[in-house]
Amino acid sequence: MEKAINEAQIIMLPGGFSAGDEPDGSGKFIATVFRNPRLKEAIHKHLNEQDGLILRNM
Repeated sequence: MEKAINEAQIIMLPGGFSAGDEPDGSGKFIATVFRNPRLKEAIHKHLNEQDGLILRNM
């Protein structure tokens, strides 16, 4: 996943019921991604150094 982030121009995060019927399921998924230090660093690099874009589907 880190390699895919580093090669991406746009990152799309799921929203709504994409993570199941559990309330805030997608929010929990996104929080889990940011708890991984390698993915967190890749996302920060994507935004700050590569001028990338992140979208969240609602």
